[in-house]
Parts: sequence; structure tokens; C-alpha cells
Amino acid sequence: MNKKLIVIGIVLSLLLIAGCGRKKPVVKEEDPVVPVQVAVASSGDIQEIYSTTGTVEATSKTSVTSKISGRVAQIAVELGDYVSKGQTLVSLEKTDLINQLNQAKTSLLQAETNLSQIKTNFNRIQKLFAEQLVSQHEFDNAKTQYEIALNQVQQAQINVEMSEEQLRNTEIKAPISGYIGERKINAGEMATPGSPLMDIVDLSRVYVTIHLSDSYITQTKIGQKVTVRLPSLQDKTFSGTVYQISPAAQSDSKMFPVKILLDNSSRVFKDGMLAEVKMNFNERKNVIQIPIEAVIEETGTKAVFVIKDNQAYRKNVEVGINNGKFIEIISGININDQVVVLGQSNLEDGMKVVVK
Repeated sequence: MNKKLIVIGIVLSLLLIAGCGRKKPVVKEEDPVVPVQVAVASSGDIQEIYSTTGTVEATSKTSVTSKISGRVAQIAVELGDYVSKGQTLVSLEKTDLINQLNQAKTSLLQAETNLSQIKTNFNRIQKLFAEQLVSQHEFDNAKTQYEIALNQVQQAQINVEMSEEQLRNTEIKAPISGYIGERKINAGEMATPGSPLMDIVDLSRVYVTIHLSDSYITQTKIGQKVTVRLPSLQDKTFSGTVYQISPAAQSDSKMFPVKILLDNSSRVFKDGMLAEVKMNFNERKNVIQIPIEAVIEETGTKAVFVIKDNQAYRKNVEVGINNGKFIEIISGININDQVVVLGQSNLEDGMKVVVK
């Protein structure tokens, strides 16, 4: 019995030693498969969209000033109020000017009374002179007195008209229709000729000034349509029109100012707002185009990954214009090539992919 157990132990030991000497099978690792999304290179027309920014400005902005000096008695409008042309905005104190006008009218009445008396005497002397009953000297004196009295009446009339004009000028009126953009004076303060009291902004139409390089200015035409957005209203677009193109570039930037006119009947645009302007240039017909996100930009080169037989191949490409969504491909790939638009950051040339 013991001999049998010893034999069995020896056999097991030999089997164990043989098992330990065998090599484990090697499991070959599979090449990684990268999930990607693709788009097909297609043929079509494309236009470059040029985007720039500018500041909204009112087409008409006027400073309200006083023609005379005077203390402000009343201000009839507030910031943001709409006013019509000819509406009274500011009233100056009138007491002194009313007294001045009354004095001028009294002086005119006195001058007219004096003229009437002198004219009666002059007519009598003139008649006697015609009958040679008075001397030339007497006639000349009477004529001179009449002319002086007549001049005094004319001067008095001028003084009355000037006083009336001064009194009218105490009512400062709106030179244009629009909105009160800024108020610079208060009741009780002194208004002086030429000093701005407030601004009126006509916002029925506004414009945005942009600046274009010489390569774009040659393609820009009066009446050309553009698209305008406001940062605060990104979900809305507005249509504008090129209405003024500068014939000369600015000396410092070498850029050409261009004014874009916008209808503002909705009163959305405010003076001083920042606006984004987009314009179409450089139309290309029947070109190869792909989504712009397919292009990988590196220093000095641009490339895409083309999918063929579930493998990704890196292709250098020459690009042209883009419209913000699609980009023109001048060379490097062909129509109907599948290009990677998502997942290319994980790719290397020749990698296997799975299209999702």
C-alpha cells in the first residue's frame, strides 16, 4: 500500500513539473478602432461671408442751443422723451424782455407822433416853397427835420422787431423731431448763446460704420444688402443697405469707411450700440466644399482625414473661401470623399475607424 502511494506521488510530481515548463499562449492585441462622424465632400456654389463690427449711430443728431442769454425758467422735456420739430423744450425768464419790448413800443409810438407833426409842417412848407413864399433855407430845414423824424420811426420799428425776436427766443424749440438723448442744463441755470442745452437724436433710421480693406471695397456697391446682428439679440437678424462708401482710405489704418443704413421703425437700435455686420463677397461656382470643422489647422498646413475601407488617411488640402459653415477645397481631396467632422483629434494616419 505504501509503495502504491509513493508511485502515485512520483507521477503527480512529474506531471506538475511538465505543466510548469509549458509556455502560456500569447494573446494578440487588436488595433484600436476610433469612432468618428463623417460628411461627404460635395460640389456647389459658395460665397465668403465677411464679418466685422461697428457702432450704431443716429442719422441725425442735433444739439439744442439758445440764441440769447437768459436764466432757465422751465424745462418741458426729460431724457428719452420723443419731441416733434417746433415743440418748446426750454423756456427762459421773460420779465426783462417784456419790459424791454414795452419800452420799445412806447418809443415807437412817440416817434410816430413826432413824425406826424413834422410831416404836417413839412407838407405846409413844401406847398409854400412851390409858391415861392418861403426860402430855400426854410424848405431844406423842414425837409431835414422830416427825414430825421422818419429815420427815428424806422429805428424804433427795428427796436420793436428786435425786442419781439428776443422774446420769441426765450422759447427754445426742437429743430428736428426725435428723442432727447442728453440733457445738459437744469432750471435756474444760465443759458448762453451757442452752449448746448440738450441733444435730440433722430432714430427713425440709423447707420453702422464699418471699415473694409481694398480687396473688399472694390466689390462693395451702393444698395448692397448686408445682415446685421446685435449682441443682445443674437436670435434676430436685421437687413441693412450700403448707402455710403468713402472714396479714400483712412491714413492710419488704410481701411475704407462704409456706412450701412438700417430702418429703425421698431426702435430696436439705440445710438452707440455695438453691431455685427456680415457681407457676402467672392462668389465661387461649382467648387468642392466640406464642413469647415473637418479642416485641421496646423502651423503652415491644413489637412483633413478621409475615410476609405474603414481606415482614416490624413490628406493635406489647399483651402479657399468659407461662409462660416462650409469651406472651399481647392486641392487635396475629391468630390464624394468622406471626411471626418467629429473625432479627428483622436486620429493618426492609417488608423481604423467606425463611422457613427
